[in-house]
Amino acid sequence: MKKIFFFGWILLAVLATACKEEDNRVGGTLRPSDVIRTDTIDAIQAFSIAEDSIRTSKMSAEVFGWVDDPVFGTVRSHLYMQFRLSANAVDFGAGAELDSVVLSIPYAGFFGDTSYRLQIGVYELDEPMHKDSSYYSVRDLAVQPVPLAKVGQVEVHPLKKVVVTGEEQSPQLRIVLDRDYFIKKMLQKSGAPELADNAHFLPYFKGLMLKAEGKESKGCLVYLDVLNSLTAVTLHYHNQEHDSLTFQLVSNDSSVYFARIDHQGYAEAEAELKRQVTERKYDGASQLLYVQASGGVKVQLRFPGLKSRYAEKRVVVHKAEFVMAPDYSVAGGYNPWFNPSSLSMYYKQDSASTKTYFMPDYLNLGSDYFGGKFQVEDSTYRFLLTEYIQYLLMGKIDESYPLYLIANGAAVQATRVRLLGPAHPNRSRRMRLIITYSLADLLQQ
Repeated sequence: MKKIFFFGWILLAVLATACKEEDNRVGGTLRPSDVIRTDTIDAIQAFSIAEDSIRTSKMSAEVFGWVDDPVFGTVRSHLYMQFRLSANAVDFGAGAELDSVVLSIPYAGFFGDTSYRLQIGVYELDEPMHKDSSYYSVRDLAVQPVPLAKVGQVEVHPLKKVVVTGEEQSPQLRIVLDRDYFIKKMLQKSGAPELADNAHFLPYFKGLMLKAEGKESKGCLVYLDVLNSLTAVTLHYHNQEHDSLTFQLVSNDSSVYFARIDHQGYAEAEAELKRQVTERKYDGASQLLYVQASGGVKVQLRFPGLKSRYAEKRVVVHKAEFVMAPDYSVAGGYNPWFNPSSLSMYYKQDSASTKTYFMPDYLNLGSDYFGGKFQVEDSTYRFLLTEYIQYLLMGKIDESYPLYLIANGAAVQATRVRLLGPAHPNRSRRMRLIITYSLADLLQQ
């Protein structure tokens, strides 16, 4: 409360300066009204739109799998990964024989019911990836047609530790790869230029694609920790001198990787979502709105008529709180495994522009003040837009600028939420802007 009160007086000083400039009065003074007022605004223009794409390269984790969401429809995500030599001048030794090859990637989380198994294919890339490039969720790369693994039913256990060569390790996806392929690709190149260093190796072995080939029932998505030290292609081999040897192709900070995420055109989504996102019909948007991570759906909104509402008043905004609530009436209601733990907002000066701007409350006062986290106490998401609304009323931010509501961590998660709109019949839960303010009266000395 102290921060909000102090901020209100800072804005009072700013407003005083602005009013003096506007009215060209000399010696005028401002004082706050004796009454602190609160208005609840539900005249909000909001509707759901699809994201064009999001960057999924250079992230801390990647989304992989195939799921049928009861509200948002099908999401299918493939993973492209570049692996590097863990040592230079690779020589497997005399009489080397390959015993097995295992791809391992630890889990970083999941979405959906992981009791449903996935069908996974692993393919060699036929197209290079470049470290200085950014890769987006709509990008596809060419692959070799013959799979290095095609596992019919993979059980996903993102919370269950595994035992590898007698050692307990963190939960991970483990896939056995084609032994004959790696005999030709690796062991038969022992001591050859292709295995001299990564400059020679990466054009020779461009990487792997993990493809979600199918699913059991509704399927699931998992978040894969691609930079974990356990992420590797491990070759188990022996030679004339030693048994039980290993060599690893690793994924690290120098590697390139990204997820290709397909929402299948929202063909299987619920009717109202399709109306807004694919048909661009927004008559139902005042009742229901949709936000989805993984390059899915965001909400575009404005506060039309807000400036004219206070046109004849000099307003000092002490607090402007933007409140919204999940819809509990359907399977899309709040669930900690499915819905975002926090949302975020930004704005543009033109909806057609690609340039985005931080909200001033976030930029100037920090994320803790700005908010967006799900509030367990009353089951809402809340943002403080005090500075933004003050600037809007002062004309420093144009009322026509569109704001966007998105899921936090959109590139590394698949969370989503169905929200109650600004005209939903449940008035206590509908989307709204609550402005607490006082009036500054200009007095002659």
